[in-house]
Amino acid sequence: MENATQAAGRVIVIGAGPVGLSAAVELGLRGIPVTIIDPVVDLSERVHPRARIVNLRSTEHFRRWGVADTVRDHSAFGPDWPTQVQFRASLAGYRIAAFEDAFFTAPTDTALYPEPAIQIRQSDVEFGIRERLAGLTNVEKLYGYEALEVSQDEENVHVLVRSRDGGERRLTGSYVIGGDGGRSIVRRAFGFEMIGKTAISQNVQILFESKDLYKTLDLEPAMQYWCLNDEFPGFVQTTSPDGEFILSLHKLQDVNAFTQEQAELAVRIAIGADVPFRIIGLDPWVIHARIADSYRRGRAFVVGDAARQHSTYGAHGMNIGLSDAADLGWKLAAVIQGWAPQALLDTFTSERRPIGVGVLEQATRSFSKSAVDLVVPGIADPGPEGDAVRTALSAVILKEKAPQFRHIGTQLGYTYAGSPLVVPDGTTAPEWTPNAYVPSAVPGSLAPHAWLAEGTSIYDKFGQWFTVVDFGHEDAWNIDSFLEAARQQRVPVTVLREPSQELETLYGARFAIIRPDQHVAWRGDTLPSAEVWATVTGHVLQHSTAAAPAN
Repeated sequence: MENATQAAGRVIVIGAGPVGLSAAVELGLRGIPVTIIDPVVDLSERVHPRARIVNLRSTEHFRRWGVADTVRDHSAFGPDWPTQVQFRASLAGYRIAAFEDAFFTAPTDTALYPEPAIQIRQSDVEFGIRERLAGLTNVEKLYGYEALEVSQDEENVHVLVRSRDGGERRLTGSYVIGGDGGRSIVRRAFGFEMIGKTAISQNVQILFESKDLYKTLDLEPAMQYWCLNDEFPGFVQTTSPDGEFILSLHKLQDVNAFTQEQAELAVRIAIGADVPFRIIGLDPWVIHARIADSYRRGRAFVVGDAARQHSTYGAHGMNIGLSDAADLGWKLAAVIQGWAPQALLDTFTSERRPIGVGVLEQATRSFSKSAVDLVVPGIADPGPEGDAVRTALSAVILKEKAPQFRHIGTQLGYTYAGSPLVVPDGTTAPEWTPNAYVPSAVPGSLAPHAWLAEGTSIYDKFGQWFTVVDFGHEDAWNIDSFLEAARQQRVPVTVLREPSQELETLYGARFAIIRPDQHVAWRGDTLPSAEVWATVTGHVLQHSTAAAPAN
């Protein structure tokens, strides 16, 4: 057995899916030593595409990490690939309804966000982030290793790993992050309890290839096609412009008894015409609707699917996990670097878990209107009677499925108002609703995006840590003493002076303090007292909230 040298302040990340990789990037870019562990060496080993959308909030993180362009370059879908979701009787049959610009993936010059969402296979997301990690020498990449045991004591965490050739190593670090999915060893080792419902649906993804499908059917390319039929209702998702697709079937009776013959029949019915295809593989899985009771146990944390499991409807799973990683990353780095107290780490649960609960509830509501639930008698009938059925169903689809495909509010409108790290100003943030987003600088909200005069995103001007912004046209406020208070507490701060009445109106104040994750911590027309730094970094908490005990 090989023993790894202990590294003080090292964070061990178990799982190198998009969420684990993002946690490693967030920490690595902040100078923290990281070891990331995953059994997969060659990403081509991941046969099934899984996630297919990097949403708006995630592209903002990618832009901040310097990987947005790299990830887009790895996508097989260029910016001109259609962004439509269609509802049909079959691919060859009647078209019933459609959503344009699903998930906000179309290029746009909007001021609401700096980057459109990305259509991309999960493995291609991983390719892009791995490239970024390759340039970070403080991140040790143990690809081809499996975590066997995880434990912790008062000072450290310990992880036993095994390589593909059977060699074992014992790793020691200060903290461990479980980004290792629904069967997380971290979650099981430290007793995180999952609250909610298990096995709410049995499902299968059928990966198939049909090179001639578009041409034979004269079918316009799209992001998804919902095929509503009596036998195998589901949706077909394009996973490659070269003719690779997934048919997702939900709410099956017994997925373990689902056969190759049934898969071939399901694809044939979804296509609705005699078009050659080849089944590549079947991927059965079970949907749960549950969330961890806490995201922290002592020195151990869970993120992404290790912390929360729900339906894929809305493409929330990977994306909310990326924001988990962003929140935890800056807080861990601040504690390890010594300018924030251990109590700051408790706010990972108090800030992120309510967002996880809200997204879980929304995904579950969307799943209540699955393809199975949308099928109605006469949906494929010809003539006026069939037309009437389809017209009525179209109205239902456009109403009920909008929270799944047009949920800009879910992505950008959540708030940390009420967090002990946020200084309230007596105002209330807009309601967090799926299909509406009103930019707001009410403390706790995501800082409103804006394009500056030179065509630069305001997000690009924020510093890596805290940023004090000043939109005033008057002489620059003397903030030396305010910044000196931050320096005395070792809080890293960037000052952004951007005189603009428009921005001052957008933010509702002349000044604002922006957190490392781009959320507003404080705002006002005059600078606050120096004690604000103790609040936004968690020092006020250290006397009132004990850190979670080690298990």
